[in-house]
Amino acid sequence: MEEIADASKMFLDDELISAPGAVLCPVIAGARVLLVEIQCLVVSSKLTNPRRVSQGFSRSRLEMIAAILQKHLRIPLYQYDIFINVSGGLKIEDPAADLAVALAVYSSVKNIALANNSCALGELTLLAGVRPVLQENKRLKEAKRLGMTAVYSNNTSKYLPELIKKAFK
Repeated sequence: MEEIADASKMFLDDELISAPGAVLCPVIAGARVLLVEIQCLVVSSKLTNPRRVSQGFSRSRLEMIAAILQKHLRIPLYQYDIFINVSGGLKIEDPAADLAVALAVYSSVKNIALANNSCALGELTLLAGVRPVLQENKRLKEAKRLGMTAVYSNNTSKYLPELIKKAFK
């Protein structure tokens, strides 16, 4: 058995280069904050009921986030299959990842990436509100330590459509 000095680095590449559909998120795992990558692939679907496939993130939360994006941003997600993966095989139960998943879906649909060295955290409401999360200061401290220069959260905007406009200028 070996001690892992920096667990976040296990879930990240050496070079944090942004790509469409990828968003970093500081999540609480036990007593630690881990910076993990949420990956999303959105592709057109010919199915009556498009697929919502999720590895490491709640499928029901993914469906809720898709509905929020469809209603409040008028994205026709009923025409697309959505695939979500949390890198490193980690399973996230933390609602703070909602915003990162929403941004990853939007990023994949629009084929645009968030800026390098940025991350997102926030719980979403059904009315497209962005709520603050537990232990936010601890998460922000870890994100900054790992080189994040932009953090999208409830402090950026309290409403998802406004936050997306700021994040994808």
